[in-house]
Amino acid sequence: MKTNLFSIILPVIIGLSNFVNAQNVIIPDANFKNYLISVPAINTNSDGQIQVSEAAAFSGTINASYKNISDLSGIEAFTALTGLDCSNNQLTGLDCTFNTSLKTLACRNNQLTGLNVMSNSLLTSISCENNLLPNLNIANNTALIAVSCGNNQLPSLFLDNNTSLQYLYCQDNQLTSLYLHQHLALKELRCNNNQLAILNVKNGNNSNFTAFHAYNNSNLTCITVDNVGYSNSNWSAGKDAAAVFSTDCLNLGVAGVEIGDEGYFVYPNPSNGIFTIRSNGDQIVNLYDVNGKSVFNKNIAGTTAINAQELNEGIYTLVLSSEAGVSTKKVVIAR
Repeated sequence: MKTNLFSIILPVIIGLSNFVNAQNVIIPDANFKNYLISVPAINTNSDGQIQVSEAAAFSGTINASYKNISDLSGIEAFTALTGLDCSNNQLTGLDCTFNTSLKTLACRNNQLTGLNVMSNSLLTSISCENNLLPNLNIANNTALIAVSCGNNQLPSLFLDNNTSLQYLYCQDNQLTSLYLHQHLALKELRCNNNQLAILNVKNGNNSNFTAFHAYNNSNLTCITVDNVGYSNSNWSAGKDAAAVFSTDCLNLGVAGVEIGDEGYFVYPNPSNGIFTIRSNGDQIVNLYDVNGKSVFNKNIAGTTAINAQELNEGIYTLVLSSEAGVSTKKVVIAR
């Protein structure tokens, strides 16, 4: 029986073609692919494709900003990548799990709702401002020196592990507290336009700050600092007029916080759950949680100590009612 030579060779050709194709990085976004193949240092053989070996060998920076990219799939093949700038595109998600050599990341001005940098322990700077991020997990990024995450939707920012931070720009979010007393190298802070009730920057390095912006935080009545005199002289323009500087906001003392025009005082605020209300007459005290639920009620007469230590940490609305009217104020319980 004669064997058709073509029938033998054809499968070999097809198999070889599939093998070659299997070595190419799959890059669905045409704009991203066009950028990559235009970079000689990446597309070293100039064949119109990016091989897995080419991607793995590249240890430089990908600068794919302003490229009208909506999908960065394929970036996972660049395992030696040290820098990535994909700012000013239409990205909605970014996962850098496989880019374990990454040191700098800029992904600002996109529509990101998800960003995964948990595997990037070498990261020293991240710029993800002007996105739609509801959270940012940088707990594993202990080498970070600069974080710029302004204008997102962050309700909180856990920074306890990021003690090497020098620059923190987290303005225009929904943050309610920032604890930066362990960040001994910090020298620039922009946390304006949030919902902060607690701000602790007593890190022993306040005199070396080159920027301090904490204004437009209407719930922030006290800022914990190294030195009150220094802060009043140098940082007053960086806070709301109603906020005061103290070396210990939890034990602020009788200076307290005035409520309304009637001359009521509440101190300290923030407190550990025990605070004093100084007033001139009979009052009904109510505390409401963030959901509007009444969690504390007491009748008082004159200056009275309030013990609400059974309540959880958080922001509460204090309502004082009397024959003269009703006054409200935000109070903070923090421990």
